[in-house]
Amino acid sequence: MMKILLSNDDGFDAPGLKVLFESLQDIAEVFVVAPEVNKSGAGCSITTNKPMYSSVHDNGFVSVNGTPADCVYLGIHELAPWIPDILVSGINLGANMGEDLLYSGTVGAALEAKNLSYPSIAISAAAFHQPGSKDFMEPNLSYCCLCRQRPHSEL
Repeated sequence: MMKILLSNDDGFDAPGLKVLFESLQDIAEVFVVAPEVNKSGAGCSITTNKPMYSSVHDNGFVSVNGTPADCVYLGIHELAPWIPDILVSGINLGANMGEDLLYSGTVGAALEAKNLSYPSIAISAAAFHQPGSKDFMEPNLSYCCLCRQRPHSEL
């Protein structure tokens, strides 16, 4: 079964992360490492000015007192119980378009995984109405399956 590391920039308790987690469980083992607080706009930044710690929550999600890129790095190298096949970041609360991509923590998490040689996908919703059903996720799940089938290709 595919192994997915899931992160975001809106924080471990964000509604979009919960919907994505529930949807991805249908196709993979999923491990969540996300910021303990909203880190929107963090881009690809990493924490260099303080010690970092992680916390495990009642739902099994792990939070880190750092940026989305920190979460991905620690998830891959320290926290996940296995080596992930892919990193999925999102669902971002709002659009990430144009210049926004340079500042997006959602995209920053995906880029950190790519820099570590892992396939990744960042998911944002331009008209975000707090998706409450798995129907919202169907196209994204298909893309995750395609990444699993072709992990070293540029899609």
